[in-house]
Amino acid sequence: MDKIIKKQIDLGKKYGVDVSELVNPKFDIAQITQVIYGLSDGLSKSEVKMYANPNFDQDQMCLIRDGIEQGLDVSIYAIPEFWAFEMEDLRDIHVMS
Repeated sequence: MDKIIKKQIDLGKKYGVDVSELVNPKFDIAQITQVIYGLSDGLSKSEVKMYANPNFDQDQMCLIRDGIEQGLDVSIYAIPEFWAFEMEDLRDIHVMS
């Protein structure tokens, strides 16, 4: 098993969540932490998969995770090409409408 994958799985276990289906050797520690936060907060694996993408940075992942937790349609802004501040603006517009 790749050392990075093993570290990610071990970190998930430390927080009491199974990240084995969601790990990615391209994730940095901040990204896998966002995956762990989502699972720890009760999101389903399918919900976490919406942002468990190495093309999202940690700030983007956090905004998407927060949106899912708020029951928002994150598909409007969960696009890797958007900067985090653009995602936040789109989320805020969506919440206001």
